[in-house]
Amino acid sequence: MNRTGGGFALPSVTKGATDVTHPEILKLFHPARDAKSKMPYHEQGDKSMYTAESLAARQSLREHPAVTDAIRRFASLYRHDDDGLICFNAYLPVHLVISQTLIPTMSLEEAR
Repeated sequence: MNRTGGGFALPSVTKGATDVTHPEILKLFHPARDAKSKMPYHEQGDKSMYTAESLAARQSLREHPAVTDAIRRFASLYRHDDDGLICFNAYLPVHLVISQTLIPTMSLEEAR
């Protein structure tokens, strides 16, 4: 992982799908810790995230200029069809890499 400017450079494809590119992700997903839990991390819930206040905060973020700009810039990395939509063949490989990085025990079939 190489630090570039204010962030981290993505690893080359040859490094593999499960390399973590930002150290903060290690605080969220920890396969060894999660394996000892009765329920996998990605299936655990946090009830405090579903209060009216939390839901309203997330709703407002959906329209925040910084969030929409980040999504627009991320989406610009994909190949788009003639209608300006991200085609499934461009989306799927990225989705699979993200899924297997965050949940290493997930099979490719589950991730699809």
